[in-house]
Amino acid sequence: MAHLRDTWRTGMDLHVLRREAVVLRRLLVDNGGDIARLWRAEGRPGQPMIPEVSDLARFPTWSGLVFATADTIDTGTGMLVGEMLLWEDAALTTEIRAIMESDAQPADMPLRKYVEAVCVVSKSRPIRRDDMIMYVANRRGGAHFNRKRQTNNPRRQAAFNVLDEMSSDGWQMNGQDATFAQLITIVHNVVAAPDLQLLSR
Repeated sequence: MAHLRDTWRTGMDLHVLRREAVVLRRLLVDNGGDIARLWRAEGRPGQPMIPEVSDLARFPTWSGLVFATADTIDTGTGMLVGEMLLWEDAALTTEIRAIMESDAQPADMPLRKYVEAVCVVSKSRPIRRDDMIMYVANRRGGAHFNRKRQTNNPRRQAAFNVLDEMSSDGWQMNGQDATFAQLITIVHNVVAAPDLQLLSR
């Protein structure tokens, strides 16, 4: 936890971020993630709970959602400031407007559900946190990976294609690649989780 907290910061060196994405993949994704295994090895019940500022799944549809992120970090304070939503005007139905006008309620998610939840929507297409981590670690990071095995997961391959498109389109948050910014947000939430503070003692 101390390593994650000290390493993953807004504006961190991109070479470090790409290298550390491989570590993040091992901690949260590979074979269920080392953090989940350590939690069970210590005999703790259930799963650690991870805070999330907002849940994009509360919308009945993502059709017409040009771009969205579940959480965003304020570069000045380093604090989470909630979601970012950009809808097409025609998609803003009365129901969607009502949901947007009601405050997104922060909630805790079990670690596995948090990692598998959608954190970004681009042109109506959802991207899960585990797929984003794998994308940066495998395609833009320092990991070696089996390209043939990758294509056997249609959801992940589709997510990789969307993330490639986001990168080529130049989507940015806080002055950096939007994909990298989301990884920093994921780490922020994990490090802030009270349950995981237990593992750092």
